[in-house]
Amino acid sequence: MKHCVLCQMMLAATLFSSTAAFAATAITPGTGVQNLKQGESYTFANADGYYVNSSFFSKNTDGTYTFHAIDGTYQIETDDNLKYLQVRPVQSDGSLATLSDDGTGALWIIGNGIGLPSVSDNQVGWTTEKAIAMAQTSDMTYEISGVVGKEFASVPDFKFFGQAGWGIEFKGSTGSNYTISTANGPLAVGTGSNGHDDGNLYLTTDAEWAMGDTVTIVVDLTYGVQAATLTTTVKKASTVFNPTLNGESFQSTTYGYVWGGILTQGEKITFAGADAFNDEDWYMDPDFFEKDGDGYKFLAVNGLYAVMADFTLKYFKVFEIGTDQLPVAYDKTTGKGNIWVIGDTGIGKPSFAKNGHNWYTGYNNDIPLAKISSTKYRLTVNAGQEIDLSNNFINFKFFGQPDWGMEFDTDPSITLAGELAPYFAITKGNITFGALPENMTDEQKAMIQSIKTLVFTIDVTDPAAAILTIEAKLNDNPQTGINTICEAQPQSLDTSWYTVDGRRYAKKPAKAGLYIYQGRKVMVK
Repeated sequence: MKHCVLCQMMLAATLFSSTAAFAATAITPGTGVQNLKQGESYTFANADGYYVNSSFFSKNTDGTYTFHAIDGTYQIETDDNLKYLQVRPVQSDGSLATLSDDGTGALWIIGNGIGLPSVSDNQVGWTTEKAIAMAQTSDMTYEISGVVGKEFASVPDFKFFGQAGWGIEFKGSTGSNYTISTANGPLAVGTGSNGHDDGNLYLTTDAEWAMGDTVTIVVDLTYGVQAATLTTTVKKASTVFNPTLNGESFQSTTYGYVWGGILTQGEKITFAGADAFNDEDWYMDPDFFEKDGDGYKFLAVNGLYAVMADFTLKYFKVFEIGTDQLPVAYDKTTGKGNIWVIGDTGIGKPSFAKNGHNWYTGYNNDIPLAKISSTKYRLTVNAGQEIDLSNNFINFKFFGQPDWGMEFDTDPSITLAGELAPYFAITKGNITFGALPENMTDEQKAMIQSIKTLVFTIDVTDPAAAILTIEAKLNDNPQTGINTICEAQPQSLDTSWYTVDGRRYAKKPAKAGLYIYQGRKVMVK
């Protein structure tokens, strides 16, 4: 009998292990609604190497994925460009799930400082189509996890919504039908009167939130949508993160990592303490930095500066500060201070695609010009990167502070100068092309599309009456060999006239515009 009992035990163990081996269910992403169960294992077809949201799924050693959210209907879509499996809760008809008054349903995140598979490649921003669904891990409890510097930026600025769009949103101010407050952790909720937008998350002044840390955010709605609680836990990275400039540490602030100190024109600067500072990864603003051996030469005039290291965009933002550590406003009596660009989505650094401004204000958003001499400020933008010229349209303005207030229009005034002036216009301070795209001539369009780089220089010799000169570098033109505008070219024996896009005229054109004659740029009026 004992032998038979032993046999039965062995047979049971074999059957149990065989059953476990068949637990994984195959899913083909993009094939409609999926009925998923918490705790069950799944595999994904045609998705090797794709990013899978760890809040919904964790990968097992055998290559399967365990589902963490509650049982329900979900949509799993692939983004082949980003190699990303997007998981979203849906209704049975396939429409995106929304939040119910009892706290069940779905909770969504919209805002800056978060993105999947990474915030640098796919920041949500305020584009509702990119809204991220939190995983409902138990009834009325929602969770999302990620790493600072990957899924989360060093500066969070997002909020919670009841749908993947505008409508229900959780606020920190009292009296809202959907209210959220901090239960624990480094994240707090703006109230609209505490220096942060109502409902937007921000870091507390003593927050321990550093690059490489793993962050888990939980929103608990079990006490109702008018009493939501936010809990944030941080698991510190094993490697200490200590970015430095010339050996001096950046300080972690609610605005990100910031270094403050004296910089002198021509000084060599080295950055260390962060893998992201590698040359191939980091954008170095050509108005402020020039490569110099194992470091960079500082190009702006001597002064007290803040250097903000944006590890989301891998970009240093540099501007002059006062002893109060705040940006110095432009002084229209002395010409000292900072000049900023605020504008349309078609301009931004390190690129308009990742950081198009859309008239957002604040020194996290706006572009500072480099003061390259006592009376000149400069902004350099490359077509296809920092500025979008594809639609023959630009629209931005220069300001005396990184916010609404003093702007270069009438006080101080700003006027155009130089050979390119006829191609541009200043209307109520806004810098645009001289004509709307639908009214442009073929020559104007060709000239714009030939631009490789634009350099805007503001001369404030008279601080109350700025003069804006615009220079351009053109893409290589094999017909004319002309690569730049507003710079003299070698004398040519060719007596023909050319348009900037290479069309030849046997004699001087009668039509006004910019032409090439004997290797020089000539404006025909």
